[in-house]
Amino acid sequence: MGYLDNDTIVVDAILTKHGRKILSDGGAIAPSHFALSDDGIDYSLWNKSSTSGSSGYDDYITSMPMVEAVPDDLVMMRYKLLSLNQNTQNMPIVKLGNGLTQHTLSDTQETAIIDPYIDQYGGTESFIFKISDSTPINVINMGGGTVVDMSGSPVDYPSQQNIPTYIEIVGGNSLELSAVSGLTSNKTVHITIEGMNSGALKSVQITVVANA
Repeated sequence: MGYLDNDTIVVDAILTKHGRKILSDGGAIAPSHFALSDDGIDYSLWNKSSTSGSSGYDDYITSMPMVEAVPDDLVMMRYKLLSLNQNTQNMPIVKLGNGLTQHTLSDTQETAIIDPYIDQYGGTESFIFKISDSTPINVINMGGGTVVDMSGSPVDYPSQQNIPTYIEIVGGNSLELSAVSGLTSNKTVHITIEGMNSGALKSVQITVVANA
């Protein structure tokens, strides 16, 4: 969703394929959760020299055009609003123990290890691993995490409907992945790593080579 008008609250809602399927089956859309983000906000426009005083510091920011709603959390809602200690000077960031943000699985014997840790954050952290399409890979080790119950989501629908088998692994500290056998074409899997408490993000790309 996105606010399209800065003077009146107008909500622009775009349904996902799953949402459209619910409507086509005669169901109703009843949102129960929402998240807020500041994607597209340029804070360098904060203007302390405004002639209106402190009430006008954000005039340039609030008059910015808002981006349209995009139902893809790989490109939107990447910077969700969160609460941190008021003395925080640096935003938490996700780093990888092996430093690799791209992996290639050339055969079923190779594995890709994703081992994130949190930096600039005064506490322990677990992660959510958001896997865009789980069909080309096997999850060998979830690092103590669990697969989220994705009932009522695109995971219920076959890939031939052009809806990838999206899964989330919650509460883990690492992932170990391998390629499934019998792939007739190369596949790319995008994994977004999100700190459960810090909200910090990192992206990893897995290329799975055809092995049929």
